[in-house]
Amino acid sequence: MNQPMPRPVIALIHALADGAPHPRAALAHTLAATLGAECLPEALSARTLAEAAALGVRIEAAGETLSLAAPLDLLDVAGIGRLIPAAAQLSLRAIACHPETDSTNERLLALAAEGDLQGLVSLAEYQHAGRGRRGGRWIQPYASGICLSLGWTFPEVPEAPVPLSLVVGVAVARALAGLGLAGVGLKWPNDIHHADAKLGGVLVEGRAAPGGRWQVVLGVGLNHRLPPALPVLDQPITDLARSLSPLPRRQEVAAALLGAMVTALEEWSLAGFAPFAVEWRGLDLLHGREVLVQGEGQGESRGRAAGVAADGALLLAVAGEVGEVPQRIYAGHVRPLETGG
Repeated sequence: MNQPMPRPVIALIHALADGAPHPRAALAHTLAATLGAECLPEALSARTLAEAAALGVRIEAAGETLSLAAPLDLLDVAGIGRLIPAAAQLSLRAIACHPETDSTNERLLALAAEGDLQGLVSLAEYQHAGRGRRGGRWIQPYASGICLSLGWTFPEVPEAPVPLSLVVGVAVARALAGLGLAGVGLKWPNDIHHADAKLGGVLVEGRAAPGGRWQVVLGVGLNHRLPPALPVLDQPITDLARSLSPLPRRQEVAAALLGAMVTALEEWSLAGFAPFAVEWRGLDLLHGREVLVQGEGQGESRGRAAGVAADGALLLAVAGEVGEVPQRIYAGHVRPLETGG
């Protein structure tokens, strides 16, 4: 079930989501029912319009009307539930959509101490502290992407690294192919690319739980329709709107992702990573390329990306005195040393 609107700016954005001009008097009536009459001056103030702009939503004022510069495609939990394949629905317990949150992953991780995360789903229209690669922030303008996390429980904590971010990456590629997007590529260990630009990413976090179980949160961030003007980033980015026509609604994308993720996790539980390794090779954007690996606290390594091992490690062929020596990389940032991705 959707949570109550936490701030006047969010209530105003939702009231204007259809993109049509709304008279201030009509908005006052709508917002009074949501926020209470005492909040109306703040909800319709210039400061609230500025707060909306900070969230990536431009509200235009013309006389006594307010409207969005473009309509928003808001998430609908009931709609998502209806679109998830029936087989996957059996593995999902509850779906929550938050107008704004710190991080959908954090929402679920906070519940880990309270009980089983199995089948819990957290979505958000906006994240204040979504996390990306190397501890960076993953922030999208309000209602412009998919911010989704799925909780899953395994019977025991693994002894060795588990390539779940790669499994989820394959699931995302499957889901997007099902929506009509061909040519999706994966960059080890957790980046989703299309047309030589970053489309999204995966963040998997796990914790030990009572009884020896392993509680895992699998997060996916995906750009749906980004505004034309974005800050300069350290790499090209893209969204589904640039590549898919007609563009599926966000609830369709979320449902497709959840269905593919559940299927992939159930496959992995039965057969391990080996079947996914075959699919990964067909999606691998780094294979055969010279790369620089910046390890986490272990300096840098340079070599040729040679695919992934059965345990999900990146295979790095490093030149030695007797030819290339294979190394296994389990964590770090990988940067191609030539252009093209």
